[in-house]
Amino acid sequence: MIIELSLKEADAVLEFLGRDYEKFHKTMSTLKNAIKLETETQIEEIDRLMDRIEGSYYDHELKSTLASSKEGIRKQSLKARDKWFDEEGNEKRKR
Repeated sequence: MIIELSLKEADAVLEFLGRDYEKFHKTMSTLKNAIKLETETQIEEIDRLMDRIEGSYYDHELKSTLASSKEGIRKQSLKARDKWFDEEGNEKRKR
């Protein structure tokens, strides 16, 4: 089964499941790892897009807008990841 959630939805599900950590710790771990993978993917994809734009097309306004969006996406992604993982990338067990 495939379930798609936004980072915000996944965070809300984790908060709910965290009320009974002992019962749902495996599900929480799976969801946390999915959040980590998604945040890393978002950062990599925006970096690739910026590289393609800079290498093939130059529009100052577009570049500025993308750079601004890139920073926003990076901040949101890191915030979501850092809530559930420590600096070394290890899962935080209990909050």
